Amino acid sequence: MSVIFTWACFLLWISSATAENTPDVVVTCFNSEDCALPCTFQPGRNETVEWFRQDALLYRFDRNSSKESFNPDQLAERASISPQQISDGNATLILRRSDPKDRGTYRCHVQTSGGRHKAKVILKVEAPIRRLFLEQSRLSGYEEIKCSVQDVFPPPRVTWATEPPTFEDLRPVTRMHAKPNGLYTVDSRLRKLKSQPDLIYICKMTSSYGASTWTTSLRER
Repeated sequence: MSVIFTWACFLLWISSATAENTPDVVVTCFNSEDCALPCTFQPGRNETVEWFRQDALLYRFDRNSSKESFNPDQLAERASISPQQISDGNATLILRRSDPKDRGTYRCHVQTSGGRHKAKVILKVEAPIRRLFLEQSRLSGYEEIKCSVQDVFPPPRVTWATEPPTFEDLRPVTRMHAKPNGLYTVDSRLRKLKSQPDLIYICKMTSSYGASTWTTSLRER
């Protein structure tokens, strides 16, 4: 009986010493807007808070020295945390003017007199589709339709269809151009079918995150 009791106590000690972990959090923010990466924990004394971006230290706060520091190579000018809120168990990281380059995995590590806390935040940044452009042109003796969108991220998936449906292969040519700011311009060109007049050509762009789908169409007469 004494052996069983000792083993049970050992298991209890291991359990209480294990760091508190929370499920991964996925946060999607809009380009150029402020973004909050959550990290909450049971309040305690003598807090030490560290935020990592990928594996690089981004931020550190030590209650004992009342000192906070940011890594100058890791978003220092756009990231902030309130030391006053840390006392309430809130180490949420505010990232101002987020952009696609901020995407990635962030980790929050907190040590207090009551124990340890770890959280992982996966950040996605989206510049959503606001408007589709559809136009016709005639090049090299044939007519084509161009469907385009500007300043989006991630680049959307482009599909074409006709109404009524046709069994012919549509064969669009889609190009995606990345700008220096990380956003994309996308245009998809489709040659019109000569053998089937009076068709409605339908262009559909779907966000890679699955958040939205935009559709535009053109009727040939």
